[in-house]
Amino acid sequence: MQKEFKTYQEQIEILKSRGLKFKDEAAAKEYLKRENYYNIINGYKDLFLKSDVSPEMFQNNVNFEEIYSLYKFDRSFRNILMKKILIFENNFKSIIAYEFSNKYGYKNYLNSDNFNQNNIENKKNVIRLIGDIHGDINRQLDKDNSLNHYLNIHGYIPLWVLIKIFTLGRVNSFYSNMKDSDKNQIAKELAFFYRLDSENVTKFTKLIALFRNLCAHEERMYNFKSLNKNKAPINLPITQIHTNLNITGSRNGLFDVIICLKYLLNQNDFLILFDKFEDLISTLSEEIKSICIDNILFEMNFPQNWKEIRDL
Repeated sequence: MQKEFKTYQEQIEILKSRGLKFKDEAAAKEYLKRENYYNIINGYKDLFLKSDVSPEMFQNNVNFEEIYSLYKFDRSFRNILMKKILIFENNFKSIIAYEFSNKYGYKNYLNSDNFNQNNIENKKNVIRLIGDIHGDINRQLDKDNSLNHYLNIHGYIPLWVLIKIFTLGRVNSFYSNMKDSDKNQIAKELAFFYRLDSENVTKFTKLIALFRNLCAHEERMYNFKSLNKNKAPINLPITQIHTNLNITGSRNGLFDVIICLKYLLNQNDFLILFDKFEDLISTLSEEIKSICIDNILFEMNFPQNWKEIRDL
């Protein structure tokens, strides 16, 4: 069924007919104009709806401003999280470039002998990786002056220059295809508080990369869960932090990214992330009254004792 165009006022009237209240219709109209009905309402209404009611109706006393507060909260936290993910990403790239170049030379990242080839599947993965790196260079060569400079002047692009154009997914693929001894050394260098192994690093980075993409593309993040093609959870390994906080159930949501960053950020960066998130939750608690803030935290995979992670 084709959706008909609706004016901002008609959008508001539809929401009112479904039980949604407005403190300030003029302000709401401006929010809809700037942010888009689909982004605000369709993206963040679910927790505010009555269950098992068709057509959908909002719970008693829900107002538009509460839904918009959840929308703002998600956007603010995406911005905060993105900054900390970029810190980890830069650190990850720097350590890989240093360790690999120190052992194999600065321009030998296209030599398959320097990667894990223990079996035929590993060999196929390495071939794919090298092909992907060639593709990255071809796509970026005319866009990045530093790549052009090294290739034209020196005839090669050192890994520490090239790696900055890699996506986080590509960096993780590079890491995953390295030899076990090299991966373990990098995992050791990455760790701040707890011991890390290469499996942790690979799976942590895959989850972080998914959330990084949400942040970069301004998509809804707070209730995102990583799933495979069959809609089954892509869970993190059980970490010491999961154990310390007595977390059971799925390990594929926003709090699990926080756990990853607890391992991968230095103490100061993690505390900044945590304190800013705590402030956002405090503000959201004041702005939303029709539903319990614990419902929102539950959607983010946050346990009731989530604040304890700060001092673990």
